[in-house]
Amino acid sequence: MQERKTGQVNYWGWGAGDLVGAGITAVTSGWMIYFYTAFCGLSAAEAGSLFAISRFFDAFTCPLIGYISDNLRPTWVGRKLGRRKIFLLIAIPLMPSFALMWVSGQTFLYYLCTYLFFELIYNMVLIPWETFPAEMTKDYKEKAKFAGARILCAQASAVLASYLPTLIINYLGKDSANTFLINGAIFGGLASLVILLSVIFTWERFDNEDEKLV
Repeated sequence: MQERKTGQVNYWGWGAGDLVGAGITAVTSGWMIYFYTAFCGLSAAEAGSLFAISRFFDAFTCPLIGYISDNLRPTWVGRKLGRRKIFLLIAIPLMPSFALMWVSGQTFLYYLCTYLFFELIYNMVLIPWETFPAEMTKDYKEKAKFAGARILCAQASAVLASYLPTLIINYLGKDSANTFLINGAIFGGLASLVILLSVIFTWERFDNEDEKLV
């Protein structure tokens, strides 16, 4: 079977997915502790403990997601929807849940649950998503183009993550918790969009003629 050829639309369609990685990471690392302590009544220690707990959570969920993805190919779901893409398809409608993390005045348990829930969705996207260049081509030159597109998209999303909250703060005022809720909703919606682009403009390697190329 002759390999499909990759092009610019594939490089940028896949690379745009790093809005989830670089962009959302920039938002959470830059604003989350401030939001928790300024608007949610959490102490710095409580806010920091959320990040610590999530690292332990990642240590369990990341290998599990990788294992499930690697072993989905023999199943009906893996053959028809893809062992990688199925995770992205599940994540698309769930990405707007990012906004739930930015609701002020809730309890520590609420912030822990919403943080871990989104961390699970985040891992469901990033772990399978990163495999697509290896799935789509064996040519190291083409893989370098995927990497270049990813780096540029990551830089652009990090700039957006820094600039957008400033615009909203200037409009609503720095003392409004709605600033962060709106920002979270926008980034959650954008994340769903770029994951959809990754689904459309990528494919997975398949092993025989009976498996669908997805």
